[in-house]
Formats: sequence, C-alpha cells, structure tokens
Amino acid sequence: MPRWLFTSLLGLGGIAALVMAAAPHSLSGPLPAATRDPVAPSTGAFTVSTDLDYAALIDGAATSRNLVVTIRAAATDTATTRTPVDLAVVVDTSGSMNDEGKFDEARRAMHALALQLADSDQLSLVTFSSFTSSPVALGPAAQTGPLAAALLDRTTPGGSTFLSGGLNSGFTSLNGAAGISGRVRRVLLMTDGRANQGVVDTTGLGMLARAHDGVSVSTIGMGLDYDEGMLSAVADAGGGDYHYVGRDTDLAAVYAEELQSASTVVATAATLDVELPNGVHATHACSWSSESTATGLRIHVGDLSAGQTRTIVIPITVDADFDGTIANLALNATSTAGGALTAATTAPEVPRVAAADVESYEHAEADAAATRALAGEAVEHAREAWNRGDDVEAKALLSSGSEYVRSKRADARMDAKDVTAMDGDLQQLESLGYMNSAQGVKAASTVSRKMSR
Repeated sequence: MPRWLFTSLLGLGGIAALVMAAAPHSLSGPLPAATRDPVAPSTGAFTVSTDLDYAALIDGAATSRNLVVTIRAAATDTATTRTPVDLAVVVDTSGSMNDEGKFDEARRAMHALALQLADSDQLSLVTFSSFTSSPVALGPAAQTGPLAAALLDRTTPGGSTFLSGGLNSGFTSLNGAAGISGRVRRVLLMTDGRANQGVVDTTGLGMLARAHDGVSVSTIGMGLDYDEGMLSAVADAGGGDYHYVGRDTDLAAVYAEELQSASTVVATAATLDVELPNGVHATHACSWSSESTATGLRIHVGDLSAGQTRTIVIPITVDADFDGTIANLALNATSTAGGALTAATTAPEVPRVAAADVESYEHAEADAAATRALAGEAVEHAREAWNRGDDVEAKALLSSGSEYVRSKRADARMDAKDVTAMDGDLQQLESLGYMNSAQGVKAASTVSRKMSR
C-alpha cells in the first residue's frame, strides 16, 4: 500500500475503500512553506494549530483528507503553582462491589487519596446503590479525607445501581464551592455495574454530566460488568477522562492521576468550534464527543491541564470545485479564575495538484497523528462488534487497524517519536486481539482514546 493513501472508517466497521489512485513513492523537495499554519496564541492559557496529513488536493477531483488540530496548554511550574481542588468522589456501593475484592480496592484507594490531598483541597464523599447518600460533606481535605476513608472501611456493599442519583448527588455536594474562583471542581464517578435505576440511557446520563458549568466529570469502570461505552461517553460529556480498572490496574494510581490533572488545570470546559465553508464536509472527530452545528462541528474538549497536548483528528471531504480556506477554528474555555479564554486559527489554503504528485505534500507528523486516530477508531468499532457478539468482526477490525499502522510505521519520514508511539499502538492492538471478549471490550475504549488524543 503506498504510504500516501488515505483511508477512513465508515459505519459499523472496517478500514474503508481507498479514495485516491496509487502513485510512486517519491519526494519532490521540501514542502511549500505556505502549507504550514502558524500557531495562534490565546490569552496565554493555550495555543491552537492546524495541519493536514497531505497538504494538497487532487486537481479536478473530490479529495478526502484529515484535518489535524493540536491544542497545547501552557506549561507551568507545577511544583510551585498548584490549583486548589474541590473533589467529589462518588463510589458505587451496590452488591456486586463485594465480588473479586473490588470494594477492598476502593477502600485502599480512598486511604491513599486522603494522604495525597493538599491542605488547600476540599473533598466530599457520595455513595450510591439503590439509594444515594452523602456521608461526608465538602470540607477541608485534612478532615474529610481520613473521614471518608474510615467511613468506607465500615461500609458493606448491597443493593442495585442508581448511577444517575450518585452523579447528581456528586454535583450537589459541590454546590458549596459554586462561584469560588481560583479552584477546580471535579466529580470522580466510580462504578462496576450498569445503571438500572433512574436515568439508565447513555444520552440521558451524558446530558446530566454536561449540565453543570464549571464542574468536570471523570469516570472509572471496575471489573468486567459495567458499560464502558456509557462511562466513556459520560466522561466526554463531562469534560473529564475515562479509566478502566482491571485486575492489573491500581485504583489508587487512577485517583492520583485525576488529582494531579485537576490540580494543574489551566482551562475548563473547552470547546472547539470548526466552521466549514460550502464544499468542505465533516461528520465527526475521531474518538471525541462532537455534534453538528449550522456551520460545521462543535467538539467537546473539556479541561486542559498545564503542559498538556490534545490532538483532534477530523476526517474531511473537499468537493472537486472547492477553492479557498478549508476551515476556521475557535477554541473557547474558562480560566480557573472565571475569565473567558479563546484562541482562533485558520486551516491553510492548499494547492490542487495531479494525483501523482500528492505524496510529495505529506506532512509526516500530521499523517502519523491521523494514522493513530483512524486505527483508534477501528478499535472503537471493534468494541461495538464485541458487544454485538461478533468476535470475528471485532478481531478483523483490530487486524485491519494493526496493518494500517504497520504500513505507516514503515514510512521512513516518520520521526523517532512517532515511530515509538506507533510501536506502542501495535503492541496494544495485538494484545487486544488475544484477549477474551470481556477483557477486550473493557480495554478497547481506553486504547482508542489513547491513540486518538
């Protein structure tokens, strides 16, 4: 397969048909400088830049490309600059948490978290099963951390899974922090089961997660019985992260990662608006929560922590007669002090060239990001196939994704960083293919997010 061939993922499965004719592998010199988009500064919290995997369109033909958006949050000295965190830990205490030592792990993790919280942090604890309870009100972490750990030590799991009640109670427990600038508010929702009371559908739970301005939601799934697609969607809607805790995962380490992320946030509730002119089309961003707007797409980015880089890959199709700017983009967010932050940039105008010349317009770094995102999307389709009980299709999708990454991995123009990342992707993809269905399903969403972001 020639290195410059673009592939996309369609519908329920597969690396889809090729949309360009093959061409010899040749370079015609350095890329035109005009095809590189300058970084657009914001108020200092983040920058946004754009690139294309191949910065040229085929003369006289509709062309598919991948628009690669890179968001870089400003680096800060996290050793001396730390944002106070208001953290609501929402713990599933349903009966299934008794199985396989899951609740013992939850107890250990809470004890570890209590030791990691700073004096400036505040913590609340919410538990849910058939009912919800808020046994530890939001307060200084020096008191509430040990209290929450001691309370879980005395808790015996039982009952069903009122997940939406737990989520709502988590938000309510943070109301005392509403309107306080200079603090980050986050709900950390942990469960091992499927919602079976209250709001139980993914769309409804996503709406709940997005309903509270200034509060992000991260989710943790334990074991093999929860709905990973739902928890991933809730985290996307809530602007946080999704974690899978299996037999070899330390829940305390996940809590520590979330605390570190929250305490270094420089922007919250970030959204990327992508304005597309007539003649340019896009339906989604790979493995990101997005929605169509009157002028293009809105992508929900969520919180941005200091020094963090987020990559968003948007498959686009450009009509044969289009000539002009491919997209205008604006990233909007809120600072921890409550002020508005924004950065805007424009995707570059690119030339139309003969199909045989396209390969010389490859941008290797953007092409590597697009390759990883498309393969990550294949993993997500594999997860859906697993959930339908179609193991054959799931493993075929993983194989297709692996082969696509492997073909790009062989490209001599990829730099060492991208080669290393792709080697890691291949190991993840191959390990998923050898897992049994239950383990593969749970791990797939985390692998997909890692490759696509």
